[in-house]
Amino acid sequence: AGDVRRTLAAGTLCVLFAGLLLGRGLPFALLASTFVFLFTTAFSWPQWRAQGSLLRKLPLTLVISLLACFAIAWLFESVFLVRLP
Repeated sequence: AGDVRRTLAAGTLCVLFAGLLLGRGLPFALLASTFVFLFTTAFSWPQWRAQGSLLRKLPLTLVISLLACFAIAWLFESVFLVRLP
């Protein structure tokens, strides 16, 4: 049951990001950062809560998601020469 729930959650987040939000006028960096943050938080929350490290891990996840989205945007635009929405 847990695996099915996790798979549905991952699929839902991916469809929301790529299928419904991307290309609708919002900046790619904002959408990508939000997606990475929500995805990481959703699947790490139980472990963080059990460890008692929520207050430390959430800001770290936010920083990592921001760095990741800018790295991804740079890679696509500068290396692959793809114009992002």
